[in-house]
Parts: sequence; structure tokens; C-alpha cells
Amino acid sequence: MQIWQWRTVLLFFFLLFFGASCAKRPITPVEVLPAKIPTIRVALTDQLSRGSLQFIDAYQLRLEEANYLLDSTLGNFQVSWDNGQLTFRSDSRFFSFEQFERIEFTALNAGEFNWMGISYQGKIIFVKNQNSVAVINELLLPDYLKGVVPHEIPSHSEEYYQAVISQTIAAATYAYYSLKNPASAYFDLYADNRDQIYQGTRIKTPLVDKAVTESMGLFLQTAGGKPVKIQYHSTCGGMLDYLPITEQSPIQTGNIKDQSNERVNCEISPQYRWTKQMTAQDLLDNLTGMGLVTSAQAEQWKNQGYSLKLEILSRKSSGRVEKIRIELAEQEIILSEWQIRRFLADKQGNPQFSSLFIIKSSPKNPDKFHVIGAGFGHGRGMCQWGAIGLALRGKPYNEILSFYYPELQLTKLY
Repeated sequence: MQIWQWRTVLLFFFLLFFGASCAKRPITPVEVLPAKIPTIRVALTDQLSRGSLQFIDAYQLRLEEANYLLDSTLGNFQVSWDNGQLTFRSDSRFFSFEQFERIEFTALNAGEFNWMGISYQGKIIFVKNQNSVAVINELLLPDYLKGVVPHEIPSHSEEYYQAVISQTIAAATYAYYSLKNPASAYFDLYADNRDQIYQGTRIKTPLVDKAVTESMGLFLQTAGGKPVKIQYHSTCGGMLDYLPITEQSPIQTGNIKDQSNERVNCEISPQYRWTKQMTAQDLLDNLTGMGLVTSAQAEQWKNQGYSLKLEILSRKSSGRVEKIRIELAEQEIILSEWQIRRFLADKQGNPQFSSLFIIKSSPKNPDKFHVIGAGFGHGRGMCQWGAIGLALRGKPYNEILSFYYPELQLTKLY
């Protein structure tokens, strides 16, 4: 197929599925009674086996027999959990614990420690939970946000600042919901993609520090003052996959076209549009990796030959693929949601950028498939590159947030 033909197909695809946009209103912060700045408990891991720990600043360990002062002069501690025993070993000190519930290292002042090569602020706590040990970083919420936002949105350009504030408030809102609905009795959320990516002080940017300070205490809530577990993503590709934030929300706005003044907000994203090619063997390998086809069956098909056909069964109103049918030899496999992106993963196992795509077999080579897509992520909540696009057009953070979260209000809690 010629380049102009691909462009025609792609244009038709996106015109077909783009819907109507919604009217927005800027969010005006609502003042409430002041509250104390909260602390948050972040699980760096909930399944400790081995680790390394170094105290950059002075920390204190309180035990029944003594109080121990620990700092950088003691070097690196090798930490292990083995056969019910938790040990800390450096060239200068050795601690071993069997009967314990909680081992807590507390900073004497503004403390910083290094865990597994990454520096963090606040306390580091080891909590025993049945047969496992969780490693928890407890710190002030603003310090936690400084370790999240640089990993969620580009924060190197002053022109992006209003988008960085928007992301900071979105991350704070997610964290505040986790404080009210903790993942465990011992911690509030995870430091990985089960919640928000958090990597301590590994990346520091003046723009994020400024955004955290200027948005201090601001959160998005329902009109009734309830915290919400909001979502955000990298690039919507022009169409948001809108869902009401809460079941209690009466506002139904449908799908939102990520566009202002006839321009798509996230068109500057590196993943705004993308294409790739895959073979039938690539797809068979992915099905095997997902456990949907046995290795023995896959090897037999490769040796004897097989047919593989794909059919998109349904799409959401946003155009994202909802279900896909695979006809493989004499089998039929139905995939949905996240499975689809795993099925179309690259050779390194990275899931496909998004489910907003079309897929066509090559007319000359039925073993080859062309995938033409848009966006990166699930498409729900704030589009981060869309927020940057709006910031570049002079939109302040309250208007950016009202665009992506129209049923929520900005509230200052402290």
C-alpha cells in the first residue's frame, strides 16, 4: 500500500471515532478548614529478600537494650530476610532480628537514606507481615510528590509549568485517596506502577519543587467533598476514554475530544501517531508468553504451518478496541482490554502503546500485519501531553484540570 493510501486510511479511522467535545469551566479552589500536612507510607517492596541500605544523614534505631546512632560512616548495610531472620550487616555493624513486628529507623533531622541505589527522605521501616517483610518509606506528602512528578511528566521547561502543577495536583489527589483507602494495614500505596511511580530524590527539578510548593494542600474532590482515585495517562491520541470518576457522580459527559481551538492538545507527543509491523510468529510467541497457547502446541504449528486471522469485534465509543477475536488453526481466542495490548507487544515484551488502533494484514504477505495507532496509555483522566499542549497555549492549571476532570472541584485542605 502506498504512503498516501495509509494516510487516507488513518484519517478515515480517526474521523470515524472522534466524538463531540464538552463545555468546560475553570476550577476555582474551594477553601476548607486547615489541616496538618499529612505523612504517607510508601511500600518500596512488600516482598523483601535482599537489599542494600546506607544512611546518608544521621538516623536512630531504638531497641530495648539501647539506642543506636547510624550514619554514613558505617558504610553500606546488606539487608536480608531468610528463614524468619532479618539481618543488617556492614563492615562496622551487625543487627539480627527474629521476633519483631516493626524495625524503624528515624532521622534525627532532615534525613536522607539510600535504598537499593536510590536516595529517599524520611523514615525507613521494616514491617513483618506473616511470612514476608515490607520495606516502607514514611515521609511528608509534599516530599513524596517531589519523588513522583518528575517520573510522570516532563519537567525541564518553564513553558510546561502549568502542566507540571496540574500533574502535581493529580498525583496529590491520588495519594490523598490512598491515605483514606490504604493498600495495606502497614502502608498506603506502592512505589511502582501498581500505584504511582515513586523514586525518592533520584530526579530533582526546580520546576517540580516550585509546583509542589505553590500547589501545597490543593486536591481534587467531588462536590460532596469525597476523595477520588483519579487516573491520568501519557497521550490520548486525540480522544479521551471518559468514565465518571465515581458511581455517585450524576454528571455524564460522554467522550471528550482532546481539542481546543480546532487543535488537538496532545499532538506534540512523541506517541501521538505511530505505526509498526508484526508477523504471525510474533503474535504466536506473544500468545505463548501470555499462557494462552502451550509451548508444545506453538512449536508444532511452527513446524507444520498454521493460519492466523484477526478480527476486531467491538470498539468503545472513543474508538479504542474493546474486544478482538483470534482465529488460530482450529482455535478461537477472545481478548479484551489490557490483554489486547499484551498480545500486540513488541519483541522486548513491551505492551502496545494503546488500544486506539487499526490492524490490517498485508495484501501481498498474509503473514505480516500493519498496526496504525494513536496515543500511549489507557486514555482515561488527564492526558499529560494534552496538559502540556494547553500550557503552551497559555492555559492555567485550574482550566487544565477542569478540562480533564469536569465533575471535580479543586479544594484546599491545608
